[in-house]
Amino acid sequence: MRKELLVFLAFIFLQCGVQAQCPVINMAMVNSCAVGNTEGTNEFVVFTTTAAATVGSYKLFYGSNNPPSSPTNTLSGAAARTQNGTGSIVAAGCNIVYVTNSTTIIPTDSRVIFIPSDFDQKYDLSALCYGGNIYVVFIDRAGSSPTWSSSGNFSNDPNSSAVNKTRYIQLTNSASTCTSEIRSYKTGWSSNLDGNFVSWNSAGVPTYGNNGCDFNSLPSITPQTIAPVCLGTTAVSMDFTTTGTPDKYSIVWDAAAITDGFTNITLAALTATPLSIPIPTSATATIYSGTITVTNSTNSTTSLPQSFSITINPLPATPTLNVTQPTCAVSTGTIIIAPVAGLTYSITGSNFSGLAQGNYTITTTSSAGCTSTTTVTINAPLAAPAAPTVVTPINYCQNATATALTATGTNLTWYTTATATTGSTTAPIPSTATAGSTIYYVTQTVSGCESPKAAITVQVNPLPATPTINITQPTCAISTGTITI
Repeated sequence: MRKELLVFLAFIFLQCGVQAQCPVINMAMVNSCAVGNTEGTNEFVVFTTTAAATVGSYKLFYGSNNPPSSPTNTLSGAAARTQNGTGSIVAAGCNIVYVTNSTTIIPTDSRVIFIPSDFDQKYDLSALCYGGNIYVVFIDRAGSSPTWSSSGNFSNDPNSSAVNKTRYIQLTNSASTCTSEIRSYKTGWSSNLDGNFVSWNSAGVPTYGNNGCDFNSLPSITPQTIAPVCLGTTAVSMDFTTTGTPDKYSIVWDAAAITDGFTNITLAALTATPLSIPIPTSATATIYSGTITVTNSTNSTTSLPQSFSITINPLPATPTLNVTQPTCAVSTGTIIIAPVAGLTYSITGSNFSGLAQGNYTITTTSSAGCTSTTTVTINAPLAAPAAPTVVTPINYCQNATATALTATGTNLTWYTTATATTGSTTAPIPSTATAGSTIYYVTQTVSGCESPKAAITVQVNPLPATPTINITQPTCAISTGTITI
């Protein structure tokens, strides 16, 4: 009598191993629910593609050698054909693509089942739904070399003499000259029961399971798209829906995420949506991918893995700033930003000019909504320095030789009037040609600030007038002369 089998997969969605175009073997049904000598007819293997290729490019090898290059049995995609058995396949929630020709191209990242074309069981593959399509390839057993035996191929009896003997499975993709990682297993079940299967995690470690031959729906999880976050975010929230009352969840990250500090999660308590997923401080601005499964610990069933990703956007670079500080003449400062396309800028108080003394935070925002900040300090206005020290007045006699004026200060500027705005850095030499008083002015400049003017008075005193002189010359009687003023 025929029995209905719901394929139960406890495997996690695996990544390609050695080469980017290699198919990934997910699981194998090693003890089908067949009656009589049709065990091998109802065995099948599930794998995931990592490159688009024709069905005829793939070939499955199984045997006791490592690698199984001298196989015990093979299933060749080149022998794809129409179904010629009485079995049936259903898969609620996804589309079954029946592949009957070796030239059919299977897209990348697709779930594929290699099954003999003459299988005679009824399979419910709902649990295998992934990406909307399941590609079921019907293969002529006789068209493979060595042929796939109808009576059974996979070793599965834990009570046999070969209980500790290792078996190996491998897939080739001739279109990419590539082979999958070798999956190996032993007879790790507690008993030889219909429905025994083996699956492998990302490290190639086998898991031995059995879902029996009765209908038993697996739990499922449908993760929602996670909104992109900015670098430095410590956690993201992922909304999700589930069926089958799961109470545990597991997350497996891709190799890049593990390298950057993400940690796999195994059978953690599943809380209500949303699920908080931590982001390590060592994460960078990129896209990290992982898979999530949920488990119903009451009946020990686990969902198929569902892919999700976390997009971390970079923070905008700190802008190039030109800061003009207040002076003694201008009491406020100004900040000028060299703009970058795609970025916007804001500042405390909204204005970039007329800034009083204080600290100002400039926020740069990217088109993704990520921000970075930098702080600029506007100094207090500068105080004008004191006027230079001078000696005044300075007295000269008319027509005396004068020297250049002096003052004590820094960066002296000399002016001829109190209101003059243009001066000279050369100290003037007063003229003594004319008697009288002349005022000169001098300032000093410190840190760009000019002091008030200091006045120096130069007094030129006139020479005395020539006196009226009455001269009495000597005579014969008086031998001396006399000068009377």
